[in-house]
Amino acid sequence: MRALWFALTPSLILGLLLTRLISLPQSDYYLLAASVFIGSIIALRPPRLPLSILIFAALLVGLFIGLASTAPSLPGMKTHQMAEHLVAVALGSGLMLVSAQVIAYFLNKPWQGLAVRILGAWITAGASMVLALMLLVPLSPLKP
Repeated sequence: MRALWFALTPSLILGLLLTRLISLPQSDYYLLAASVFIGSIIALRPPRLPLSILIFAALLVGLFIGLASTAPSLPGMKTHQMAEHLVAVALGSGLMLVSAQVIAYFLNKPWQGLAVRILGAWITAGASMVLALMLLVPLSPLKP
């Protein structure tokens, strides 16, 4: 698990710093695709999944979360407020990861592992449906 922390944290910080330089168009697609990938890994739970695949997934997720978390460009918004936004995103992402690890730590019995796999299947199903709808119906402003 430490290897995943060491992969996710720098990629998240890199993604957050890159938001100041580049803008990722339609970043929701990337986040949903990453959710489908991670949810599938959790649901399928292959017996001997190589650590390199998990590290790659952590790198992608961290980068996509960072790039999708651009600070809003509002008139009168100061630089320190944008920096506070980026720090809040980093702390919130870390808190979510710690929460998931704590829950998985306490669910260590075989029948409880089934609940984690079901949750992964629901994440995959939900992200797949939203991604399919977004791809079929392009995002456009509502017309009166």
